[in-house]
Amino acid sequence: MEFSRSQVYLPKLTKDNEKVLVWGVNANYGPEYFHHERGIESFVQLTELLMQDETCNGFHCICDFGNIKLGHIPKFHPMALKKLTIFVEGVLGTRIKSLFLVNVFPFVDTLVNTLFKPLLPKKIISRLQISRTSDILLEHFDKAILPKDLGGEEKSLIELSDMMMKKYESMKSRFDKFNSLKTIESKRPTKLENDDILGYYGSFKKIAID
Repeated sequence: MEFSRSQVYLPKLTKDNEKVLVWGVNANYGPEYFHHERGIESFVQLTELLMQDETCNGFHCICDFGNIKLGHIPKFHPMALKKLTIFVEGVLGTRIKSLFLVNVFPFVDTLVNTLFKPLLPKKIISRLQISRTSDILLEHFDKAILPKDLGGEEKSLIELSDMMMKKYESMKSRFDKFNSLKTIESKRPTKLENDDILGYYGSFKKIAID
């Protein structure tokens, strides 16, 4: 898991037996350390850890933009977010109950509306809420669940990240095995279809030039 970000699931469940995932950027690391591909990789690892740790009825995502700087913005890739939503709902089969972007800059609203929303499924858009503070979270979650950084009573994100890293270390052999896995295309029952989002698999489009 990349140390330049804080990516954890909170210890306590909601009253509806759901988990809350929090994503944020570590204040000690600048834009030069930020890579959206690693963010997706660490999110996938986090969901694997969550599924091994306990069961839940879905999860809520909180993206804390408090430590985001202007230099981070160009490194966000809209298509990477699209792929991530496909993975969560299509591969994991896990439902995102809500998505909160908090502590955002004023221009983030425009950025999300123009770049990200057109790529998101309609049901995800309907569950998306953007706020310039984290106060909105207290309207949806018990104070006991949220970390201190976001107005709650739970441990801080740094403390929770340290706890999460220990869990990762305890499952190191499992993740090492995942990293060594490879697909055997000859075993695939049906060929993959070419897709503008998920990529092309050896076929070429015919281009007609006048």
